[in-house]
Parts: sequence; structure tokens; C-alpha cells
Amino acid sequence: MTGASARSWRAGWLVVAAAAVVLAALGGTEAGAFPNWSSTQAYMCRPTATPPVIDGDLSDPCWSQAEVAVGFHPRGADRTQWADLPTSLRLCYDSEALYLAYECPEPNLGGITAVPHPRDFDVYTEDMVGLLLDVGHKRGGHYDMELAVSAAGTQYDFAWGLQEAWNGDWTAAPRLYPAENKWVCEMRMPFTDTRQAPKKGDIWGMQAMRWRYAGGPETISIWSAVPTAWGINFWESSTFGHLLFEAGDKIVSDYVKALSDKLLPQRQEASRVAAFTSDPAANRAAVEKIFSRLTALEQTAAKGLALTGDEWGDAFAEADTIAADFENVYWPMKIEELFRE
Repeated sequence: MTGASARSWRAGWLVVAAAAVVLAALGGTEAGAFPNWSSTQAYMCRPTATPPVIDGDLSDPCWSQAEVAVGFHPRGADRTQWADLPTSLRLCYDSEALYLAYECPEPNLGGITAVPHPRDFDVYTEDMVGLLLDVGHKRGGHYDMELAVSAAGTQYDFAWGLQEAWNGDWTAAPRLYPAENKWVCEMRMPFTDTRQAPKKGDIWGMQAMRWRYAGGPETISIWSAVPTAWGINFWESSTFGHLLFEAGDKIVSDYVKALSDKLLPQRQEASRVAAFTSDPAANRAAVEKIFSRLTALEQTAAKGLALTGDEWGDAFAEADTIAADFENVYWPMKIEELFRE
């Protein structure tokens, strides 16, 4: 993507009406917005009693205690495809600010442009990391804030409909580590910039990204995958991942409980029907395997706020898969039973 095309996608969020048309076509609503809970990444952000020093050094205790989101996906790829270089991201927060730490492997560190530029220079033309936030997870097609910083320390921000005229109080500190073939960037975003501080239990929308040029042609990777097949852009907030401020445990437990309430009453009937099929032992085993998975899923849901972001998102996907697998096992047996009568 060229600097001009980067500017064009940043301006794109202003066309909210067009995004609404896309969402309507996909069946999205405020209550059940596209995509669903399991379609995007989740990150369980935990509080810290001692905030990090923003200096590009990840030795602060809070970072060893924070969850690590590892990988990032190529632009347009799905969650099964990973970028060649596994960018990682950590977050934590306190009453004053949200803190982020990017760790960017770079085998061609000497290819990084090391010249700083004035505030709001188009950092998308250089090696950089960035963050898009949908405060409150409104999923309305646009985002609230965009923060980006180059490996040379140039800051770019864009928020609240003010475009580049808005300059937040956030700070950032990148640092290159030649001996380790990587660069690191820490960021501090005060909640005066976000216009509200999160409470325990809040969920915001988030997309993290990395632009890379040191290795040759422009390469873009993002934290929460947005497959091309969705027909929507990764900077539209309806695609954002879930930034969980010690949140979402009840959402998972309620979802799993609803599945259990639906399937458990059918367990005995499914086992009974298996006895009237051509292979009773195999079909009983298939039924029991499904309910063993349901038990394991219930145990995962019981972790509550100890869930990692990956466990949180995977729980919804597993619940949906269990429901489908039960139907695929039960109904062929039921049909076979009916034909035997």
C-alpha cells in the first residue's frame, strides 16, 4: 500500500453510511453484530499495580504477567494463516492509562528507516506498529481512535472525527535490538485521550497492526484476522477483535450453559437410538465423545476471568461445533431407527 492509499483507507471510516449498507447485507445488528463472538480475536486485559516505564524495555514486571497475543495474520487472511514474522502484543491498564507493548522480530533490522519525522507524518510508508480502538465496542463501521508509531519514533494519531488535527497525550518509545534481530515499541494511552476509562467488565473493540518494509516490499499484518471473503475492511470497527477488561466470563458461561441445557436432555435418547442402528457400539461412542467435549467446554467456561483471550474466543467456536456435530450424529441414527421399525 502506498502512502496515498494508506491515507485513503484512513479517510474511509468517514463513509459510515456505506459501511452500514455492507453490515446490513451481512445481517449485522447492534445486538448480534457481524462478525460474531468467535469470528475475531479476543484479548483479556488485566490491571497492573505498577505501570511500565515507557522506554522500549520489556523487563517491567507487568509485561511478564500480561497475556501475550502472538502471531498476527496477513491482510486478507483467515485465522489459520499467520504472518511470516510473529509480531506479539501485550496490554495492561491501571486507573490512568492503557499500556501496550509490541515486539517485532526483524531479521533485516538495518533496513529500517531510522529518521524521525514531525508529528502526523505518514508513518504508513515506514516500518511501524499501530492501534485502532472502538471505545465501548459500538461496532458502527467507524473507529474512534488511531495511533501509530514508526520504528524511528514518529507518532501519528487520528481520532474523534478531527483527523490529523487531533493530537492526543499518548506517548510511545520504540527501541531497536540488533543483537536479537527485533525492535520493540511501548505505548501509553491516557484515558483522557479515550474520553472514558474502562471499568472491570467493559469490552472495547480493538485492531492492532504492523507495516513492514525492512524485508523488501510492503507487508501488512493485523492482530484480528479479517478474511477477504467477509467483503469488509479490517479498519471497520465491525471487524475488530474484543479487548476484554477482565470481562466476558458471563458471556462465555451463558453461551455454554445454553448449549448444555439444549443437549443434556437429549443424551439418554441419543444413546437409546444408537442401540437400534447397524453399529450400536460405534454410535454410542460417537455420542459419548460429543458429551465428553461438552464437559471439557464447561470446565473451560468455569475458568471465568482466568480465561485467556484465545480460550475465550475458542469456547464459542467449540460450542457451535459441538452443536453441529450432535445433529450430524443423532439424526442419521434416528432415520436409521425409523426405517428399522
